Amino acid sequence: MDIIHLPHDIQLVTLQATSFPDGIQGTFDALREMLGDIPTQTFYGVSHADPQGRILYYAAASLVDAQQTVPGTRSITVRKGYFIALPVRKWRENIPAITTTFDTLMKHADIDPEGYCLEEYGCDTMRCFVPLRPGYVPAQPVSLTKRITDVLDDFCETLSKFADAQIDQTPPEGGWNAGQVAEHISISIEAMPDGHTAAANRFIDEKVIPINDIFLDFEAKYESPEFVLPKQVTHDKAGLIKTLRALEAKHTRAATDLDLTVLCMDFDFPTLGYMTRYEWLNFFVVHTQRHLRQLKNIYRSLNA
Repeated sequence: MDIIHLPHDIQLVTLQATSFPDGIQGTFDALREMLGDIPTQTFYGVSHADPQGRILYYAAASLVDAQQTVPGTRSITVRKGYFIALPVRKWRENIPAITTTFDTLMKHADIDPEGYCLEEYGCDTMRCFVPLRPGYVPAQPVSLTKRITDVLDDFCETLSKFADAQIDQTPPEGGWNAGQVAEHISISIEAMPDGHTAAANRFIDEKVIPINDIFLDFEAKYESPEFVLPKQVTHDKAGLIKTLRALEAKHTRAATDLDLTVLCMDFDFPTLGYMTRYEWLNFFVVHTQRHLRQLKNIYRSLNA
């Protein structure tokens, strides 16, 4: 289970289902029709029991303009605070798993007795949330700052093991050499596209699960976009490490000092859309983890 902190309220427009669970799909269809061309950020499901024990279900959406109203819908506020959450992958193929996931969450000792069930829908993965009691203080998780430091420390230490003559040596199996991998990382994590930002009327880590699923699937192979491909023919090991250390310091400061909840509007991430600063920094971590594995494999093959 994950403990998720929601640092700000989320405003939703909702439409109540006429029945549960049979009326859920039809209610989402009706809500989408009512929204028309109004820009949305995320679709949700909200449910709770009435005094008679019947489940009331609402199809819901967060809008790009959180202040916009939609005739025929009811506004609901998801209050900031701590939530306990679990993902359901390939949820369309496994609808019963949603119920069993909420059953698991409801067993947590610190759930809010006046809470509700919240579903956050993604293309392939949805997340189930239950709010925790007001005043709940979680155990200190591994911070984003530490994750940035850990992965770049490991990357730089691994790169430092290569002999200078090996930095541009093609591994026996072919592919990028160590210098090209390090150059690719330095280009890829150089900066967040946050010259222009906007409020995110959704959970700030919504894209983390799909990002992790993409980049931590080490069996999958991807083509890097042209603008992040390594371009140098020869590489200086010390210079690469110096650059990566500077980026480590830059991004740990960002994780500590910047507002991580805002959307970065200067780049639309392929298939995922605009991401928050929190999601971009998480991408920097897992993308580096992916290529750290590649770097270690190159070192082993050159020194076998």
